Amino acid sequence: VKYLEPYGNSDKVLPLLKERGFKIVAITAFCGNPDDRIRNLSSHFDMRLFDDVYFTKDKESVLTKYRRYKSQSIWVDDSYNYYSDGEKLGFKSFLFDCPTNEKFRDTANMATSWDDILTFFSDESCQPATIAKSKTSNRDLQFSYVLLLGLFVDSVFECSL
Repeated sequence: VKYLEPYGNSDKVLPLLKERGFKIVAITAFCGNPDDRIRNLSSHFDMRLFDDVYFTKDKESVLTKYRRYKSQSIWVDDSYNYYSDGEKLGFKSFLFDCPTNEKFRDTANMATSWDDILTFFSDESCQPATIAKSKTSNRDLQFSYVLLLGLFVDSVFECSL
């Protein structure tokens, strides 16, 4: 875990989405030493990239915290069980296509690469944009897509099992 490399072009796509104003929340079922995961992440990513990082095997409870944003969020995972949690809660969900998920290709919304996620967010309707003026101040209310990542081992990082 201390020496995992980024998967595909995640180290390019995630910062690009962050620059565009998207919030990025990482939820990992990693149950080892969180300091090792943080060191690994920070060796490849500026940690300001992540608005929140959660270490838990109960990803559904974290997703529940973000449920009110489900219409403006997507959930990405590399485990079908966790992917299903997002689907059940109403999130637009993507399952990374890898050998362990082969049997779900006909039923799950598959992402074959980080470029698939970038393409989804490139749609004009998915851009962060001002949607209304606040009634209590002159500030604009911002519509920000939230990218919920339930993956690190296989999808943000290459798995070296």
